[in-house]
Amino acid sequence: MVLVANKIDLKDSSPVCYTEAGQEYARQLKISYVETSAKTQQNVDFVFAKVAREIRQRQLAHVQRPKAVTARKPRRRCTIL
Repeated sequence: MVLVANKIDLKDSSPVCYTEAGQEYARQLKISYVETSAKTQQNVDFVFAKVAREIRQRQLAHVQRPKAVTARKPRRRCTIL
């Protein structure tokens, strides 16, 4: 999971900076924190790639590995005459 802060292109015009608060909140949740700008495309591709990697890792973690096939002994059957 990733916490994404958008509109970082407005940092210079905004009197309040939430970077530290976002990083701290992400630390509490034990997730990644990334700042992006949809306007300038900064870190947008990076975030999508990061989320895709994390999803893939979770999928692979839940896949059960097939057990090794062992040769079966032939069954012995009784024959009634």
